[in-house]
Amino acid sequence: MSFTYFGQHTDFSLGFNRIPRVNENLSFDFIKPKLGSYMFYVTEVDHMIKNNGHEIDIYLSDGWSNNYLKLLKEKAYLHNQISSMEYFTSEIDSELEQKLLRMNKSL
Repeated sequence: MSFTYFGQHTDFSLGFNRIPRVNENLSFDFIKPKLGSYMFYVTEVDHMIKNNGHEIDIYLSDGWSNNYLKLLKEKAYLHNQISSMEYFTSEIDSELEQKLLRMNKSL
């Protein structure tokens, strides 16, 4: 695993009994002193076939995933209400969040 937080970088090896799925939460108590957080959720899982075998990349984010906002973001993009740049940005900042909520007041 590799963590980067405010320019601080930490690498370590970790094994899992099973591959975590998107939106599952993982807790790493030992990383809290370095990063200030210990609870992470899985945002993406990539599988790659390499010459020497199978590689799995698991992308984590701290905090909690807001699936409602993710659905609103996808809906807005499909209805051409937000730009592709806003859609393909991985994080939903507070400005985009407010925009999505204003567009969906009736929900």
